[in-house]
Amino acid sequence: MKTETTALIIMLGLFVGLIFCKIWLSVSISDLAYEYDKIENQLRKEQDLNLKLKAERSFLLSPDHLKDLAQKYGLRPAKENEIKVILP
Repeated sequence: MKTETTALIIMLGLFVGLIFCKIWLSVSISDLAYEYDKIENQLRKEQDLNLKLKAERSFLLSPDHLKDLAQKYGLRPAKENEIKVILP
């Protein structure tokens, strides 16, 4: 009788332990899924920003834009006699 009671208590303890493990794993999975979504959203924002910055860079370095800036600030191409080559 005492052996059966001891075995029943041990089995009940193992069952409760397994339930706690399952709950802990479920919470851990939920936390990881939340972190994954957060990182994925941040990555998407960074990729969007990267695309916008590449487009802006292309615009700023475009020949037409540089020509407009040069005209705005009164710059002109250098003449041959204004170019000096200095060799080391």
